[in-house]
Amino acid sequence: MLPYVGARRLEHLKYLVGDPLVRRFAGLARVPTARTVSYWLRRFMQEMLRPLVRLNQDVVLDTLARLNVPRLTLDVDGTVVRTGATVAWAFRGFNPHHRKDRSYYPLLAHVAQTGHILQVKNRPGNVHDSKQSPVFLRELITAVRGRLGRGLPLEFRMDAAFSQPDVLRLLAARGCAYAIKVGYWTWLPLNQLDTIATPRRRSRKRTYAYVLRNMRTLRFVLVARAGRLTRIGGRNILRLAQNPATEALYARIQHALAV
Repeated sequence: MLPYVGARRLEHLKYLVGDPLVRRFAGLARVPTARTVSYWLRRFMQEMLRPLVRLNQDVVLDTLARLNVPRLTLDVDGTVVRTGATVAWAFRGFNPHHRKDRSYYPLLAHVAQTGHILQVKNRPGNVHDSKQSPVFLRELITAVRGRLGRGLPLEFRMDAAFSQPDVLRLLAARGCAYAIKVGYWTWLPLNQLDTIATPRRRSRKRTYAYVLRNMRTLRFVLVARAGRLTRIGGRNILRLAQNPATEALYARIQHALAV
């Protein structure tokens, strides 16, 4: 009830003591104190969390079944939840704004069409974004198709952390569409140093061997090109504006990759 009214801490309960709608929503004769709720939460164990997660998943799937969506798009990503210094299973990790704070790093599956959180898996804050993702995705696909059927097109959207061989093989084997950012991983035959990085002479003040461009520059010179989609001979053809510098750059990269 607290998130619905904008409260974020247990001590905010004292501002809701006399609210009859809050008591009716919670099914209580009177609103408990923050100390009492804190004592209740200490008794909430991992064994109690699993049925709650399954209940949330069943409610969301029942809602999606009634909506009869033509396709289901799921956004899978990790999120940082900051905690106190004495909270169990919380570690320093991938919090970009508060690196010294302990945190959890739960993995979430978000329904793009409705905004529901379909599934969540809590993890300590010092794990990689893709850790346990194949198991998470396998259970998620099984639950969705068990309730909504295999005829419903299922597609995923994920960032570069999920560009892993196990994830790609799983989605391909289950017949799921996906859009995943591709990072520069060791198992991909991609290297900026082999294409357009310019060698540079080293000195006492300059120890790096290449001139590397940042991602904003690479996006401008390689990706952000103006073009027009035309239909020629029954086929869709992407036609780009003629530019000698762009043609020379593409030819240089193509030659370097071929070698």
